[in-house]
Amino acid sequence: MKRFTSVMLVVFLIAMAASASFSTAPAPFAVVCAGQGGVEYVSFNSATGNYVYEKCSPFVRLTGTGSVNMLGHFLVLNHQTATRDVVVVVDTSDNTGEAHVEDTVAGVNVDISDSDTTQPCGCFSKNQ
Repeated sequence: MKRFTSVMLVVFLIAMAASASFSTAPAPFAVVCAGQGGVEYVSFNSATGNYVYEKCSPFVRLTGTGSVNMLGHFLVLNHQTATRDVVVVVDTSDNTGEAHVEDTVAGVNVDISDSDTTQPCGCFSKNQ
C-alpha cells in the first residue's frame, strides 16, 4: 500500500466523503498499524476513538481520543488539535493501514504503513 502523506489523506477523505456517507464504526475492536518491526505503532478502539501511539526507542507515548468513521471498507480515525494531527486509515478489506502522527510538543512527525494489521505489535509485548 502506498504511503499516505497528510495532504494525500485529506484529499482521500474529501473524495470518499463526496461519494459515500459516513457512519458510526462497527462493534468495538482494536486496530493496529505497525512500523517496520513494530518499533512504532498506533492502536485504537473503533468504538471509543481512544488511541495510543508508541515509539519504542527512544520511548515516546501519545494518547488521545479521536473520531472514528466507517467509509465503505475504510475505518478512519481522525484527531486534530492546535498541536496534534493524527489520521489513521485502515482498509478492512485487505487488512492494510496507513497512519500519520504529528505532535509539535512531543516532536513527533511520522508516517506509518502496515501491510498486515492483523499481526500484533508493541514495544513491550506481542499483544498490545
